[in-house]
Amino acid sequence: GFLEGSGKIMEHAAPPGDQRQAHLALLQRQHHVQMLQLQLQQQKTMLAAHNAGSSPPDIEALRLAHAQQGAQMAYALQTQMAQACAALGLPPPSPTAAAQPVLAPPPPHPAQQAEEQRRAARQKQEEEARAAAEAEAAAKAAARAEARQRDREEAAVEKAAAEKAAAERAAAKAATEAAEEEEYRQRVQEQLGRQAEESDEQREQREIEERRARRAAIAARHAAEKKAAAEVAAAAAAAAAASAEASTEAEAPAEATTAEAEAEAAPATEAAAAEAEPAA
Repeated sequence: GFLEGSGKIMEHAAPPGDQRQAHLALLQRQHHVQMLQLQLQQQKTMLAAHNAGSSPPDIEALRLAHAQQGAQMAYALQTQMAQACAALGLPPPSPTAAAQPVLAPPPPHPAQQAEEQRRAARQKQEEEARAAAEAEAAAKAAARAEARQRDREEAAVEKAAAEKAAAERAAAKAATEAAEEEEYRQRVQEQLGRQAEESDEQREQREIEERRARRAAIAARHAAEKKAAAEVAAAAAAAAAASAEASTEAEAPAEATTAEAEAEAAPATEAAAAEAEPAA
């Protein structure tokens, strides 16, 4: 602000032909202030890096980055100054130290250079060891992945074989059960057929025994009837004999009649006894 105000005062105080030079001087002062601000910011950043305990390679990289940043700003300011001079119709100013890289790195100390070389070599070895370890870990991981894939494939093959064997056993079991069921059904049918045949034979045997019992009952009844008739005939004969005994004159004919009745009743009695005996 001070520079800008002083520049305006110089513009108003200077003759009309010198106003362009005053404006150009004010622009140069502004560029110089910007470069000082950049340099101050870079110094703060460098101090913060040192306080944070950054390694020398990091410090060196930061120094180079600051130098490149300063050179870029100096080039931009120089380009802006050339454009302003062209707009004012003045010749461009000669290059100054502002266009050079800011905070150029000083030549390193031999001991520091040796330390940096050792550190670089050690870092390179660490990177190589890390790369080798990563390669080895990647190879081991690939081997483990391949082994897992092979195990999965073998497990899948074994599972398929086990499922096939289980299916075959199930089919064989089903066939055996079907055969056993068919055999059991045939046995049951045969047994039912034998039971039916035995039932028919038993029914026929029962009917034969019933017919025999009926014939025996009929024969016994006939025998009893014949026996009763014989007893009636014997009683009649006895009555006749009793009546014949009452008459002395008719003794011989009565005996003949009694003997004749007994002779007639004897065959009937024997026949009835002969027929009743098998029935009993």
